[in-house]
Amino acid sequence: MKIASLVFTTILSIAWLYLLNISISKGDQKLPPLGKFFSPRTGFWQNQRLDDMKAIEEIKDQKFKGEIILDDECIPHIFANDLANAYYLQGYIHAKFRLWQMDFSTRAAEGRISEIIGPKAIDFDKTRRRKGFAESAKTSVEVWKKFPESFNLIEAYVAGVNAYIQKLDYSNYPIEYKLMNFAPEKWTAYKSALFHKNMADVLCGREYDIELTAAKEFFGSNFEKLFPEQDKLLDPVIPKGTKWNLNQDSLVSSKNNKKNLETGFRRIEAEPKETGLGSNNWAVNSFKTENKNPILCNDPHLSFTLPSIWFEQQIITPDRNVYGVTFPGIPGIVIGFNEYIAWGVTNGGWDVMDWYSIQWKDNKKEKYLYDGEWINIETRIEKIKVKDAEEISDTVKLTKWGPIVYDGTHPKKDLAMHWIISEASTSCELDVFVDLNKAKNVNEYRKAIKKFSYPSQNFAFASRENDIALTVQGNMPIKRNQ
Repeated sequence: MKIASLVFTTILSIAWLYLLNISISKGDQKLPPLGKFFSPRTGFWQNQRLDDMKAIEEIKDQKFKGEIILDDECIPHIFANDLANAYYLQGYIHAKFRLWQMDFSTRAAEGRISEIIGPKAIDFDKTRRRKGFAESAKTSVEVWKKFPESFNLIEAYVAGVNAYIQKLDYSNYPIEYKLMNFAPEKWTAYKSALFHKNMADVLCGREYDIELTAAKEFFGSNFEKLFPEQDKLLDPVIPKGTKWNLNQDSLVSSKNNKKNLETGFRRIEAEPKETGLGSNNWAVNSFKTENKNPILCNDPHLSFTLPSIWFEQQIITPDRNVYGVTFPGIPGIVIGFNEYIAWGVTNGGWDVMDWYSIQWKDNKKEKYLYDGEWINIETRIEKIKVKDAEEISDTVKLTKWGPIVYDGTHPKKDLAMHWIISEASTSCELDVFVDLNKAKNVNEYRKAIKKFSYPSQNFAFASRENDIALTVQGNMPIKRNQ
């Protein structure tokens, strides 16, 4: 009897230990391994409270030196003898407070959420991969490498993020990793580029091609009255009559492109769009202020997220003392001020995504018409890993205009997408903020923002010299009036 009891309790203990170390399914949800999650030594009990986060542990990497001081509101103030050291510390502090946000957003941009949550994310991952976020990010990294000084700063930031990641074990993983049962990955410049593409999607991933094409077909000649190119009620900052020296060479010349979207799209139901997004900024000089100082106001009301998109910070080196908000994932202060200038950034809202109707040769959809000739479609095979399921493959069709993003019964089935974020920049975009952070006057401000290629933004500016400016900066496709 004693032997039977011993065997029973042993089997029960083994079964219990097994259950505590596997994920348990409830409907389409999965609980993390309860043993790991509730472990007093390594589980969620070990996650620090906000008060504990105020302690900055010693950073032992001898290659980078500096100091991080957290004030009473837990805002980091970074002191370093050069910018590389400052960006290393910035990467470290971003990871300390926002690692899961950085990790999850870049996995989302790359189309890898199925690895974490399973089959329910497959369609999401397919769309991200078909839109080419990963290919665009890889292109950006290759451009960044052409500017060695800039790329060294990016690598310093990356090293800082990894310095924090390398000191982690399961016990001090951010709570989100324990809840979702996955581990942080090593950070790379490629991940910073992915974050940049993800933000570009937030800012310029919206368009109304189908809706406006349908409206133009429906209203005919009255369309221009309802949707004028220039609203007479608006009073633009740039004076009327200003002459423009635009380069017309970039106009699309394809004979097969008389219309982005061919007729018949009135039958397509438009996708629901998020409303209420926008942003505002303005500046006035001392002639219009009571205290005789220029004032700049900036309100970049992006989508609500938890954690917030923004992260407040100060960076002090021998050549700059800059304060403002940052994006966890890329170095520098994005919006802020220094001792000489202040600047704000809001979304320009330009339509930089176009959809093209493809004329297939036959139902095989292997050849399409381009400039009067039938040419072969190109393809890219995407391998998507899926948690608790087999890996799947997705064949992405590529045209001269861009990828075919949707199939099946989707409203944009068989349309090719051309998106400006897929085009290589001629500069390192992150240099915009490197230069803005230390700019002292309007000329240095103008020089800095010229490196910003997309998505187009409204840069507002004010300086102690009493200069103010508002600049729409970024590449925009030139489109025929059709």
